[in-house]
Amino acid sequence: AAPFPLFNLSRAQRALGRREDEHASIELALSRDAFFLPAVLAKAEVLRALGREAEAFELLRLLSKLQSRD
Repeated sequence: AAPFPLFNLSRAQRALGRREDEHASIELALSRDAFFLPAVLAKAEVLRALGREAEAFELLRLLSKLQSRD
């Protein structure tokens, strides 16, 4: 199944201030497509919003490393 519906749900949850639910929806979207870039970036954003800056930074660092190989 496509990750788009879950990603869209995460955006709605963000608008409502439901960050934990947003994170859960992003994780589900990524379980369907681990390379869905909008969800990867949203995951870094929500991790930062949840005070998990080190995890967000590491995710973005890994993404940058993967993109530099292309």
